[in-house]
Amino acid sequence: MNEPASLASFRAPCGSTQRQAGAALATALFFLVVITILGLAAMKAGQTDLRLALNEESRITAVQSAQSLLESLLESSASNMVVQQGSGYVQNCYISGELDAASLRTRQNFDCPADLNPVSVLPDGTLKLHAYTMIRRESVGGSDFAPVSALRRGDSGERFRLASFTVLAGYDRTAASRAAGASDSGNFGAAEVSQGTFVKVDTVDGLVVE
Repeated sequence: MNEPASLASFRAPCGSTQRQAGAALATALFFLVVITILGLAAMKAGQTDLRLALNEESRITAVQSAQSLLESLLESSASNMVVQQGSGYVQNCYISGELDAASLRTRQNFDCPADLNPVSVLPDGTLKLHAYTMIRRESVGGSDFAPVSALRRGDSGERFRLASFTVLAGYDRTAASRAAGASDSGNFGAAEVSQGTFVKVDTVDGLVVE
């Protein structure tokens, strides 16, 4: 028995509407997944950028701290760079008790001589707490001193000699260099800087500077 034309025309749009609703739901779910993925990607990128910014901040802070330590050593040159005969030896060395000396020796190739008492003229504070420093008397062309020729009225010759020093300052707040039981926490930056300097020594021919 054939259905009336009016009934057939009434049922056709109902099935089409269900198919359209299913397609709309699938499209909405697809865009929801895409938006979720984009949101997660943006969040991960933001976390990565934040981590990079914090690392850069730690690096800059460590470099500035190491430079401040170096300047403190150079300013106290009178007590740290006493000129004596001989060269090619460590004159002053210091490792903070908050740092692990074995780790510095392995990671930074920094080691204080066993027979040298650790001495530091650094002021107490955060810098000294994470510092390691060394002052080394260097030879100049195989000699203990570098000559300086100077001309004076009615006289000429060697009037001064230069003693060469290398000053090294390190600042380390990384977990790898932290000593067991150290009060610090977290993982921060580390930096090491060095600078060569000369100390002028008056001299007169025939006399030996002790």
